[in-house]
Amino acid sequence: MNIFVNGDGAKLQWKLKDKKGWTGDVFGSIENFANFARLKIDYAVEEEDLPDSMICFAKTLQKAKENLSEKDREEVIGFHTFQPGLWDDSCEYNQYIAENVFTQGSSAYEVKEIIRQYENVTVEELKQLANEIFTPENMSISVGYDSWYTKKSTLEKKCRKMRKILGGQYL
Repeated sequence: MNIFVNGDGAKLQWKLKDKKGWTGDVFGSIENFANFARLKIDYAVEEEDLPDSMICFAKTLQKAKENLSEKDREEVIGFHTFQPGLWDDSCEYNQYIAENVFTQGSSAYEVKEIIRQYENVTVEELKQLANEIFTPENMSISVGYDSWYTKKSTLEKKCRKMRKILGGQYL
């Protein structure tokens, strides 16, 4: 999740926030249910940037499926594990433990242990995972907006294009 979506160094975060300047942050979460799991990705942009950001979103995920490199993996490990404020503040550290251990099922409490877990994941495994997750068949696109600026038809066209970019048809 951290390589594709969450935090500094993540592919989507870097593209939408750092390169394009469209959003403050990109958030992702995984919700597990009895019969399925949901990967949810959220970000907020100015209305005029919404259609372009949707296409950028799809292209970034598609590139992660094909062009993920060892450098990408190593950069995210560095960003994700070097969080000086986290270790100085017991409240932040406890929140980190709650999110990672109880929500995501991780057993890592210490930075060295977290790094060790990341180092055991290969780039090929990440590409395989991205190819399994980021498919049109697995995708449900929901766009929340409350404005006259962006027409519904424009967003529908972008949703169709997003599915095409990710290798499928509009369902």
